[in-house]
Amino acid sequence: MDILAMDISDRPEFVPFTPSPPRKKMKSNEEVTITGNEVALKTPQDPRRKAKASCFCHAGDGDEENRGVLTQCCKNDCDVWFHDACFDRYVEGDFIAEMMVDPTTKRRFCSRHYCHTCYVNRLRTRAFEGEFVTCTDCHLAFHVDLRCTPAGCDSDLKKMVITCPRHAKPLKKLRCHMRHCVNCQKKSNELSNKLLECTKCVRSIHANCARSYGRYPFDEAKPVICPWCRDLQFVGHEQYCMVAFPPNKFYPGITIPNQDYPYPKGAMAQNLGKPGYTVIMWFGYKKKPSYSIEHHSSVVEMMERDFFYVSDRHNKLMERYAEEWDEAQKEVSIPLKLIPRRPDQLPLPGQERTSYQHVTYLVKASKATGNGFVNAPPVKDPKSKEMFGPCDCPKDVERIRCGPNSGCHNRTCFVECPKDCERCGNRELANRNYCRNIEVFETEKCGKGVRATALIEKDTCIGEYVGELLDEPEFKSRVARSERFNNDEEHRYVMELLPGKKFVDASEAGNETRFINHSCEPNCEVRMISSDGHLRLAIYSTKPIPEGREVTFHYGMAPLGCGQVPLCHCGAGNCSGRLGGAR
Repeated sequence: MDILAMDISDRPEFVPFTPSPPRKKMKSNEEVTITGNEVALKTPQDPRRKAKASCFCHAGDGDEENRGVLTQCCKNDCDVWFHDACFDRYVEGDFIAEMMVDPTTKRRFCSRHYCHTCYVNRLRTRAFEGEFVTCTDCHLAFHVDLRCTPAGCDSDLKKMVITCPRHAKPLKKLRCHMRHCVNCQKKSNELSNKLLECTKCVRSIHANCARSYGRYPFDEAKPVICPWCRDLQFVGHEQYCMVAFPPNKFYPGITIPNQDYPYPKGAMAQNLGKPGYTVIMWFGYKKKPSYSIEHHSSVVEMMERDFFYVSDRHNKLMERYAEEWDEAQKEVSIPLKLIPRRPDQLPLPGQERTSYQHVTYLVKASKATGNGFVNAPPVKDPKSKEMFGPCDCPKDVERIRCGPNSGCHNRTCFVECPKDCERCGNRELANRNYCRNIEVFETEKCGKGVRATALIEKDTCIGEYVGELLDEPEFKSRVARSERFNNDEEHRYVMELLPGKKFVDASEAGNETRFINHSCEPNCEVRMISSDGHLRLAIYSTKPIPEGREVTFHYGMAPLGCGQVPLCHCGAGNCSGRLGGAR
């Protein structure tokens, strides 16, 4: 059920900020010299001063002295400072102050300690892991990986510093703007929903669409800055894109590393490696590519079946790029791929999800017993006394009783037979008789999945859905946190066990069944089974599954809180587009 192959086995615990004495505080007009972990205050006249203390939330606006004392980032050797009040109000780059709290010290840290690319793409678990390269001129940081650093910023990766496109010298005049809204991909320009042009890039957006981004204040009377620029989103390396050309044309291409530019000493190479410029390899006529160096403000990412593709793909001018454009559309339809995790980022031995495959339910261990999980007591079936009992299947020694086609009364009612039922085929969960003909594999669009390694007959028990046992308050708390932090990596791996009271969460512990993907045309279903008087969840096949076919079931997800149900990529003919809706 790993929708985007997002590994969240050791998710950081984000805790609410509680006021505590900061590591260092100082007045805004004092200056500092950073030496190891020590911060030495210097007077403005000291010729040895190395850095001027200023709040990163509004650096350079000239109003530092009126905002009080500064707090230093809690991370070691970090020379970033901020006012607590400014920190709480800061929203650029979708900054959420509540997330930026160290779980151990309960103190705040700045945005140099997470990957900005992963963060703005709502991959807000992996964003805080790994090694980062920082910008020389601002507080942004990125993973040391070409898939995360902005296009054109590959020259100084070995030095662990870059200058991000945010500090590029702006063009005297933007080339041209989109003729459609970048958000809804529609062209209408009615007075009630005017199409507005961003002053920072070539995107256009409807006024109503801009207002829908509630985290950013919008005033049509002021210069318009689109949400993409407010999020500080940049086109990445080897990313398909559309580039603006006057008078009103956009052409498809792909960004490539600076080192791959074939004319480094040519006349057009004067901007190669400069902040805010990237190399574009254009879709080639007769597969003969051409190259140019373009400003980031003129480049926008290509989207799946966007307005450009729908309206221009069949134009005579674009027919020469048709094949490459079609291939690019297949690529952009694939969700963000998993950034591989280094060995030191993986769970410790004994903490892997599969290590819990023979345990039904778990609860978080207390601090006294250490980290990880401990066994949880089973959940009693409140109706077990009414339904649980021996079946009336004939005692035929020639074959197994109570099988899928036996007509067993208990099996029909999703109740396993008692222990004394001889030669019984209706005790899969109690005896752990799960299907062995499955394997976990990497799908094309949906991350990890499960497929059949041999024919799986109808009504076969694929496996039990196991994980951490939650009560209702904890379940609601996790849903609220996921929605509040806009974290797409915290997809809900939760199934309801006892309606409204008990839930099973496989996000941090589970077995192969947690990787089973959704399909709008599934071949399995989830059943709540009463086994020896206790409730358990299991996945059963609803039709024969041939070898090599992916095992799927319908998630039936519903939006909780203010969040949306994730997009569906199952490709079925009756696909609803979301991991929910009518079956």
